[in-house]
Amino acid sequence: MMNSEELLNYWLESGYRNQGQIDKIREDWPYDTYWTDYYFKQNVPIQQYNLSVSGGTDKT
Repeated sequence: MMNSEELLNYWLESGYRNQGQIDKIREDWPYDTYWTDYYFKQNVPIQQYNLSVSGGTDKT
């Protein structure tokens, strides 16, 4: 996964955005997101459920 800086560099190298656009994005959004830290948090409560349904009629 890319962080914000890596994504902006990729856009610049691939030609998806030009330097002026990248500078404007950096100015408007000076934050960086490390997605692996966001999605793979430690000590988060987890719940798991197993459901089973049986029976019924010819209409259900």
